[in-house]
Amino acid sequence: MHRGPRRRPRERLVCTYSDPALDADATWLPIALLVDVDVVLADVRWPAGAARALAAARAAGVPAVLDGDVAAVATLRELCRCCDYAIFSQAGLNLASGAVAVGEGLRRMQEIAGGMVGVTLGTRFGGRLRAPVRAEVEALLSSA
Repeated sequence: MHRGPRRRPRERLVCTYSDPALDADATWLPIALLVDVDVVLADVRWPAGAARALAAARAAGVPAVLDGDVAAVATLRELCRCCDYAIFSQAGLNLASGAVAVGEGLRRMQEIAGGMVGVTLGTRFGGRLRAPVRAEVEALLSSA
């Protein structure tokens, strides 16, 4: 997502290292730097860091995207509440939602999501794009 003129070429840096002995503390993350990014993408391997980065991105008006792969159910559900877009692997969606059917899983996760939900299915459907599942919403008029 592009917000305004680019001052310099954008880059993406992905560093992965999972070790249960690593400190889970996320308070050192340089959250102030998020004002100069176009989007924040977090995955489930460091839940405290992901939650902090996603929440800060949303507070700064920066799109927050979750890569919802296999993790503890509580982690998947909590991070889904923290983002604008939760894109699950099929296995991650099945775990988080408790549903086997993709459509039902998306509906269940949309009920708790902070934004839109989706699922990647690889070549299962021939690589064609499919219309998103839309949740029905009852609009209420309030004079308060």
